[in-house]
Amino acid sequence: MEKSEAPGFIFINDQALISFTADQNNLSFETIDFNSPLNHQLRNFVTTINAQKKVEEEKTALVQQYKNASDKDSIYKVAEAVLLQTQQVNQQYIIRYLDTTSSPLMALFAFGYTGNAESKELDKTVAGLTKRFPGNEAVAIAVTRYNQMQAQYKAKPHEGGLAPDITMPDTSGKSFSLSMLRGKYVLVDFWASWCGPCRGENPNVVAAYNKFKDKNFTILGVSLDKEKAPWIKAIADDHLTWHHISDLKFWSSAAVALYGFDGIPYNVLLDPQGKIIGSNLRGEELELKLAEVVK
Repeated sequence: MEKSEAPGFIFINDQALISFTADQNNLSFETIDFNSPLNHQLRNFVTTINAQKKVEEEKTALVQQYKNASDKDSIYKVAEAVLLQTQQVNQQYIIRYLDTTSSPLMALFAFGYTGNAESKELDKTVAGLTKRFPGNEAVAIAVTRYNQMQAQYKAKPHEGGLAPDITMPDTSGKSFSLSMLRGKYVLVDFWASWCGPCRGENPNVVAAYNKFKDKNFTILGVSLDKEKAPWIKAIADDHLTWHHISDLKFWSSAAVALYGFDGIPYNVLLDPQGKIIGSNLRGEELELKLAEVVK
């Protein structure tokens, strides 16, 4: 075995003397056996998580495969539902593990697999960790960070909620507000002339606009530019023939704080009442969503 190919293993240093048994012809995390109960827990947890991750990846690939199928209304939606159910099962496993493990170290390890998940059940489980492991500084820090992240996440506009109004100067310097477009389906498109991925996505946005603009649909471009000249030039060069506004404050733009995004391109789709019905829609996904809701 080449040195660069040698496998690495994680283990918990919970004993003065750590030993393990392994087959040199079959070295893997799943087969190596450390001599402590806590390391057995670690191996079982990671093995289960890896197996679940593999299933989830297979379901995700299935969704992508059926995304372009002719019978989208049936096959694609069934595949999406199966993927969602798989993700929920995986999340439930982690929550149950957090609820039952007697090791604060394993709780912290499992905690790292919750990602950006949000659920009242997970909130309750996390709150219970400080009661189950009182005086454990690492657990207290992890719970505090989780609560801070959840507070930020919940403050961000979500589907079903009203989109915050935005008022900024338009390309002529006049004040223009998102609320002035109420009564239409509106794609609020956050971008900038200096953003390569934004410029690359603009042809897809233009195509969607031209296809649905006569069906009570429009776009409001909100730029994170710093200077007016390149902003105006990019609008003309990319043929973005809809309303545009910007306070020319780069990442200090009021739009960033209002909508809580940390990268562009980013967008939200609003219904005629101003409620958010989609976000971060790109490429074909944007046209599919518009075809679904704009009649």
